[in-house]
Amino acid sequence: MHTGADGSAVTAGPVADSDDADDLAENAALLQAARVSPSDAASAMTGAVAGTITELGLDEDRGTVVWEGDVVDAQGVTHSVRVDAGSGDVVSQAVDDRTPDTDD
Repeated sequence: MHTGADGSAVTAGPVADSDDADDLAENAALLQAARVSPSDAASAMTGAVAGTITELGLDEDRGTVVWEGDVVDAQGVTHSVRVDAGSGDVVSQAVDDRTPDTDD
């Protein structure tokens, strides 16, 4: 699900993926490995970068299961934040270079 930059409106709802058996098995393994809930991961992300979460998902980074999310700050800048799904620690945060240019 995606929301607007200010978090007040849903801009795109959940989309059904046509995952194959390998994708489903990988997703199940990621979910099983994650000891940190999505809400706790979201709290860690907004603790690291004040703003609104616009995307949140599980992934694997260098052998570690992480919650990956995008947080949009008050200036509209998107930050990519990763939280270790085992410990709840923020393991990386960076300004997302996909942030749209508003100087048209």
